[in-house]
Amino acid sequence: MTVVGVIVAFVMARFDIQYLNAGPSRLADLLISLWNIACFTALFWLAVYWRRKPEMHRRLMLLATSMLMAPALARFPQPFVFDYFYYWVDAAILLGAARDLIVTRRIQMVYYCTLPVLIVGQLFVAHTVLTPSAWWMRIAGFLVR
Repeated sequence: MTVVGVIVAFVMARFDIQYLNAGPSRLADLLISLWNIACFTALFWLAVYWRRKPEMHRRLMLLATSMLMAPALARFPQPFVFDYFYYWVDAAILLGAARDLIVTRRIQMVYYCTLPVLIVGQLFVAHTVLTPSAWWMRIAGFLVR
């Protein structure tokens, strides 16, 4: 899934630019796809690594699956989601943490370790995409060529 996701992200960015005359914002959007793929891959393989620890494995699979929600939510019509689709992803993750708090009276350490990293990465990606940075536009242009 990771390899195909990266290939499709590059191919669709190139297609949109060449045939649909998408502007530079399409190059900036490539970072969203790459971030989501990287997060899903890291969380999935951490879950595989800790598959013998069901408490960690379960939460890491929830986190990985939640990262798959971002591309789906980003495709919703603009009045519903706009550029804030990561809020919905984080809300799903926080529901998992709230479930832990209600059921076990404590939040699993997985949430403490991963959620801040995900939020910082999401803020970085959102800032880079909403204010197209020259450095990212050069990198994305090189990658798409």
